[in-house]
Amino acid sequence: MCKSIKFKFFKNLKYNVRLSEVFPTYPIQVVTPRGSKVKIATRKIYVDLPHEFWDFILEVHSKINESKNPQETFQEEKEKFYSDKKDRITFNNVYLGKLLLHPTAWTTKLLLKLKVNWPVFLEYLEYKAQKLISEIEKEVSNIREVYNEIIKNFFELSPFVPKPEIARFNTYELEKFKKLVRQLQEEQTIRNYLLVLNQTVEDIAKITKFISIELWCFQLKSDFYAVELCLKNMDILSCYFYLRNALENLVRFVVYLDIAKQINTLQDLLGVFFFYEKVYEKVAEEKKRETHINKQSNKDKYYSIKELSKKYIDKITSYLKSISEIDLDKTIKNYDIINKIYNMMTEKGFRRLGINKGTLEEFDKEYGVKFTNYWSACGEVLHNQSPLPFFSLLETKAFKHFLKKYSEEFISVLEKICSFAC
Repeated sequence: MCKSIKFKFFKNLKYNVRLSEVFPTYPIQVVTPRGSKVKIATRKIYVDLPHEFWDFILEVHSKINESKNPQETFQEEKEKFYSDKKDRITFNNVYLGKLLLHPTAWTTKLLLKLKVNWPVFLEYLEYKAQKLISEIEKEVSNIREVYNEIIKNFFELSPFVPKPEIARFNTYELEKFKKLVRQLQEEQTIRNYLLVLNQTVEDIAKITKFISIELWCFQLKSDFYAVELCLKNMDILSCYFYLRNALENLVRFVVYLDIAKQINTLQDLLGVFFFYEKVYEKVAEEKKRETHINKQSNKDKYYSIKELSKKYIDKITSYLKSISEIDLDKTIKNYDIINKIYNMMTEKGFRRLGINKGTLEEFDKEYGVKFTNYWSACGEVLHNQSPLPFFSLLETKAFKHFLKKYSEEFISVLEKICSFAC
């Protein structure tokens, strides 16, 4: 029986759940062939546990079943396995699992069993997730290695394509996995990172007291709330989508904030930019119909922050001078003029800010951050990865470490907004 255990790397936590009962398993089981003298007692194949353990069990079962001295054969094969595969089946020189062959009182057959060393296995997954995510700083495509590792481990065991409805999209399996991540406090840790992000956004809105800034902050909070909803179903892939969306919204927020500040119409013009962003697609479609253009072109957007800023500042400043004698050194509080600016932008079809890798690199250089890495990493996952056919603790842990690094960069820009807008 698997005992309830405490984990030394999570202080002050007690676990009342048996990990063997809630840890995700592949949608396959090991079945002992009929007539065997040795019964495979461990039928569950745990996700993310190195496949070498199961390779050994299947191979050694055949040998000891035919051996005249099963225990001796097993010990010889086990020692050889431990030596040959040590790098794959240990963490900090401690084995992730213990292989056993022993008799029982209730059957004449010997039982071949794998006993998982749960504390060490969880430490191993924690270390592995952290290491894989740290590789993003070298090359963003390395985030795919998280999923490559998970999928490869399964297909090394089985040539069969698993059915998602049996594992990933099964309500029982979902609730079981949620129970695991709650017991291990993975979910709470992720929610804490999201809470800090949301709280920082709220603080900016409260400190600045500008309705226009509250609008942009509301958009960021909506993205993070969507991540929380995805987390309820352990839909990690969708979490990356909303994190990427939040990055793009923050970049637009900062760029338009800078433009409004330079024109010295911060409170009102920033609101104009927010609403114009929302109607842009409609305006662009109308312009295409007028000019008989069916395909979207790069001329619909500016992907250069510097170019967009110059065009906006020049055109809006020029327009303000043309419609009245306005003191541009004072904040505009005339709502009629604000509406005129909005209508002018709509009529002329101002290009909005498009986001691509070049845009992010320009932003990073200007503000001393690394948004490009995290934006591109999210894109790597979204464009190259389908949902896993089973739940994986390694996937969840990797997302946790990704979110930690992501939130640090995100908050560093939010803090600059606060000093910039106040």
